[in-house]
Amino acid sequence: MKADKPLITVVVPVYQTSQFLSECVESLLCQTYGRLEIILVDDGSTDGSGILCDRYGEADSRIRVIHQKNNGPMAARKAGFDHGNGAYFAFVDSDDIVSPFYIEKLHDLTAKYQADIGACAFERNKAEFRAGKNGQWKEKCLEAGQMLQNWHGRYKKFETVMWNKLYHKRVLEKDGLMAEFSECRKYEDVLLSHLIVQNAEKVALTGQPLYYYR
Repeated sequence: MKADKPLITVVVPVYQTSQFLSECVESLLCQTYGRLEIILVDDGSTDGSGILCDRYGEADSRIRVIHQKNNGPMAARKAGFDHGNGAYFAFVDSDDIVSPFYIEKLHDLTAKYQADIGACAFERNKAEFRAGKNGQWKEKCLEAGQMLQNWHGRYKKFETVMWNKLYHKRVLEKDGLMAEFSECRKYEDVLLSHLIVQNAEKVALTGQPLYYYR
């Protein structure tokens, strides 16, 4: 691992997902990208998810755990963001799974195109995701304005979710966006995503499905 690799923070909002949480966390622990911190934010779970978070925190020094009363996924993401030390941030939902190359490939994508945001395709079929697909994946880099002009157009599958992306910290802190939407409980991704893109200069996309959305 090169010493100049930036620290990347992965924030996982956790609420009532004890049956899926281990699979999610294990997929993060086997990332090929080395400089990683993982923040599990227990958002007032009552199903044992919080206990499971603590076990992972005790077992692996890369993991930190935050417990808070239930305030919704956006508040959990903000809590993780506030406690993160990374130059880049990723958000992974606690019932989903990521490829071992998820962080590395998104980081390499942003570096290649000097982009503020890297985004990947996602898979809804678990068997196909686990099997993996070989091939040449199309990449594209867009100016933020270009992406916004095509909003809900050809790039719709990349747009209005927070969990398939790697963000440079500055696009999340600018204009206090994380704080502004911290109390939003429904459709928070849709409300926030275009504003984050607006804060970026460039967004790099890959058609490789590195994320399994349950």
